[in-house]
Amino acid sequence: PLISCHMLITADLWEKFEVYLFVDRKMSSHTSSLYPIRSRFHKLIEWFEGRDFDRDNVNLFIGEMNKSGSAPSYRNKMIVLCKHLDKFLKLNNLSDYTYFKETYQPKEILTPQEIEALAGTTLPYKKDNKCMNLRQRCLILLLGTTGSRIGEALGLKWSDLMSTPPHVIYRETKNGDVRAVPIGQMVYDSIQSLPRRGEYIFTSY
Repeated sequence: PLISCHMLITADLWEKFEVYLFVDRKMSSHTSSLYPIRSRFHKLIEWFEGRDFDRDNVNLFIGEMNKSGSAPSYRNKMIVLCKHLDKFLKLNNLSDYTYFKETYQPKEILTPQEIEALAGTTLPYKKDNKCMNLRQRCLILLLGTTGSRIGEALGLKWSDLMSTPPHVIYRETKNGDVRAVPIGQMVYDSIQSLPRRGEYIFTSY
């Protein structure tokens, strides 16, 4: 006879799951990267209270998100989380689970001149004014010239900055994959000019 395997997930699973994401999946441990993941995790836990974490219930969960009007991008982020959790629990029920098609139509695209003008704007920060303005300039140049997400940029470590050819490596992406993104020499040189205060490039000064 077949044996039914039940797997319930609870909030106290987060601590070990966080270590798994950081060590096994090589995700960023930066607070700005972990916070949205933790938030989605608790949303998942809330829905799955008393329900088995299996493919059928994942379908129901994503289906309810769809009915409630959640955007495809947000549904995909929850699918990424479910797939990571599936691997962490060694269930392997979601390895072939697919994503929703996302359509993105930007309302306005900045020109290179506009990006440079925005990056050149300075603000009177009360603390470490020079470093903060330099940090913001580098961050704007990186985001503006590569189209990267802010969470991806803030999760960059110095070890993710490569020189030949200039590029950065994003280890926490929308689909959970590692991605190399080319950057211009000017962006690379600007980032290199930042003071190194810890393992993350865009640390708070």
